[in-house]
Amino acid sequence: MNIPLKENIKKFSLPYIINSIREENTTGILRLTNQNIKKDLFIKGGYIIFATSNRDEERLGDILLKSGKINKEQYDISVRVLKETGKRQGQILLEQKFISAKELLTFIRHQIKEIIMELFSWEKGEYEFIPGELPMEEVITLDISTGNIIIEGIKKINNLTIIRSGLPSVNSIPALSSNPLNIFQDVELDSDVKNILLLINGKNRLKDICNISSLPEFDALKNIYLLYSTGFILNKTEGVKTLKEEAIELEPIKTSEESVDIEKIHNAFSLLKEQNNYEILNVKENAAEAEIKKAYFRLAKEYHPDRHLNLKEKSADIKNKLEALFARITEAYNILIDDEKKREYDISLAARFIKHREKEETKEDNINKAKAQFIIGKKNMDKGNFWGAADALRWAIR
Repeated sequence: MNIPLKENIKKFSLPYIINSIREENTTGILRLTNQNIKKDLFIKGGYIIFATSNRDEERLGDILLKSGKINKEQYDISVRVLKETGKRQGQILLEQKFISAKELLTFIRHQIKEIIMELFSWEKGEYEFIPGELPMEEVITLDISTGNIIIEGIKKINNLTIIRSGLPSVNSIPALSSNPLNIFQDVELDSDVKNILLLINGKNRLKDICNISSLPEFDALKNIYLLYSTGFILNKTEGVKTLKEEAIELEPIKTSEESVDIEKIHNAFSLLKEQNNYEILNVKENAAEAEIKKAYFRLAKEYHPDRHLNLKEKSADIKNKLEALFARITEAYNILIDDEKKREYDISLAARFIKHREKEETKEDNINKAKAQFIIGKKNMDKGNFWGAADALRWAIR
């Protein structure tokens, strides 16, 4: 990972931490502590799917009681049974018929979000990421992209200190990221954020953007912090790849059921091992850089891993196939867009073609020789030369 597994959140903000985990497609538990408060975020393949907290006010029963969905008597019964049996409070409330299954689903997801959202207000604390398989398979999980969690969390921040601590110098020049994993993620950008994006051209400094924007300075800074935290923008420095202005239409992907062609995903995945880099991107061998780039961004958007969100077909299979497709498309692009790597790849591709052709020619030659020996064997058999026939037929079936 590009962040330490354990550190103070003053050095690495929560949005930066969870976005780094998302970019690296990692699975594990992100543990956050602040004095006596402890929270665990369960992350699978870069997506936060569940969360727990030791804060009383973030317990499911307390949330239901506060919302008026259960009364104090029902709450007390659930707590007593919890202590006696060790069952989860949600299961107890369902068994006692205090709430419906649909209500339980809604409020558990609400509880998970509440646990996460409160973390964005932390000014101090420690984090530890424990990589590895999750200890349990949760039945009810959070179906929301990491990008949207970050956006919603930052929108709730009203502390200028937190915002400023997560931003680079006001003289920094932000530029659009060139990483499709970031610029095509499933996020909801409001008009204020989109207007800030229009001011990011690789020339304006942070303080210029704040001055030009029609937003109050705090709101402008918050939206810039949001874009940095989700990976949409980064500092324009030497060696960092940014998106050129001519490039790509910046429009986050749609993850609704009708916007995703599941059959196409299955078919594309089945062809992965058979296709070379040009076939993967569907470009000709003499394609120009602009054409290669256009093909790459189109496919990266089409097979972005966030497309598995909100699908009725809830299976790890779809997500895994999207991740494999995205990785293979990116691998092909990184080779074909680099002149030296492309030259070496073309040489290896030509060598494989020659080797394959020679193999086929050898195979065809052997078949013709076998046919000839078979004819000789048959003639020897007809003449009564059984030893000669046996030798010829033995060679033919080698």
